[in-house]
Amino acid sequence: MPRHHAVMAVKKLLPTTNDGGVTEATDIAGEVNLLGWLRHRNIVLLLGYLHDTDIIFIYEYMPNRSLWEALHGNHEGRLLVDWVSRYNVAVGIAQGIAYLHHDCHPPVIHRDVKSNNILLDSNLDAMIADFGLARLMLRKNETVSMVAGERASL
Repeated sequence: MPRHHAVMAVKKLLPTTNDGGVTEATDIAGEVNLLGWLRHRNIVLLLGYLHDTDIIFIYEYMPNRSLWEALHGNHEGRLLVDWVSRYNVAVGIAQGIAYLHHDCHPPVIHRDVKSNNILLDSNLDAMIADFGLARLMLRKNETVSMVAGERASL
């Protein structure tokens, strides 16, 4: 890596197959291609990718962890206690999603936006992460009818 002594986040996945028998590597390649060209101040930056026996992503490090932890963590871990900070996080998330939907060609639909997938940088700015379920919308007005995410309950 060109950044000596930099702190980075590493996400390691084990190769598996999905329900259709297709290896997860195909899905991973799609995520890498997607993340490789996304550039926005509210989208986590992918710094590198390794694929050998394991699949490894290298991301910029988010020192304040996830939005879920900032809102629900133990008393010392709660970072977003005031409404101004919460508002700023909400605006950051909205700006990131607007970029994905309106500035990317084709548009990107994340499909799993939740507090665990919103990370907070050192300034408590919101960063959208975990694009494993993202899909490119190749045709105008295309709809996604499939349920996605960890829990798709109402």
